[in-house]
Parts: sequence; C-alpha cells; structure tokens
Amino acid sequence: PIILLLILFFLRQFLLTTVAPLVV
Repeated sequence: PIILLLILFFLRQFLLTTVAPLVV
C-alpha cells in the first residue's frame, strides 16, 4: 500500500535528521 511507502519514507528522513548530526 502507498501508506507503507510513506511511512518508510518519513522514517528514513527521521533517521537521517537524527543520526546524521550525531555522526558529524
């Protein structure tokens, strides 16, 4: 379903915005 893709997309964005600063 589309909803699943949206959830995965937002989850990936969330991880990028939270993990990236920690790595840098």
